[in-house]
Amino acid sequence: MISSGMSSKILKEALLQQKEIEEEASGGIAKSAFGSVEEEPNKHEEEEDIDDFGGFSETQSQFGNYEEEIDEDDEKLLEAFLSKDAGPQRTLADVIIQKIKENDANAASEKQPLPKLDDSLIDLYKGVGKFLNKYTAGKMPKAFKHIPSMQLWEDVLYLTQPENWSPNAMFQATRIFASNLGAKKAERFYRLVLLPRVRDDIRKNKRLHFALYQSLKKALYKPAAFNKGILFPLCK
Repeated sequence: MISSGMSSKILKEALLQQKEIEEEASGGIAKSAFGSVEEEPNKHEEEEDIDDFGGFSETQSQFGNYEEEIDEDDEKLLEAFLSKDAGPQRTLADVIIQKIKENDANAASEKQPLPKLDDSLIDLYKGVGKFLNKYTAGKMPKAFKHIPSMQLWEDVLYLTQPENWSPNAMFQATRIFASNLGAKKAERFYRLVLLPRVRDDIRKNKRLHFALYQSLKKALYKPAAFNKGILFPLCK
């Protein structure tokens, strides 16, 4: 559970970030606590413990036999995740499919097409996706760890089919991307990959898998990205 102090801190940062967005929309230059320049990716912090991951068991989401009454605020937060009025959620697959259609349109009109991925690269990352589908613990593929540094990282990530990753694989991926992506790219990962998966898990199972809960906590490593990629979409 997130303490009241941490919740207050997140709320304050969210309000600052919302003010920045509003000022940008009106043509102003925002000077928020997060700054106007995207952070440089931190490629070393937390990397040393990624391969030591022992996995989360399926029963950890139950927190033993302890049951806590859900207060009104928590109930509203749960409803936000499951809101039926939010409309269809945009995922990474939607973005890539749109890019493919635009690429086809550009090719038809003789415009400069988007660069294509090598066939061997496609096969490699499809294989990584199959591995992540059954992942429970241990080392992550080195090829996956290289994705944050790629120019076409979203296209490559799409090949791994994030919607089919195991919950533990999602946690590991969040650790890697939160540590190695700048705020803007991390925001896209949170909004297009992590948030849809969290909502889908709650909708299907009426509770959140412990590994996905830990993924949300890990996403707080990039506060600005967390606010824009997860918190604000829930408020819409």
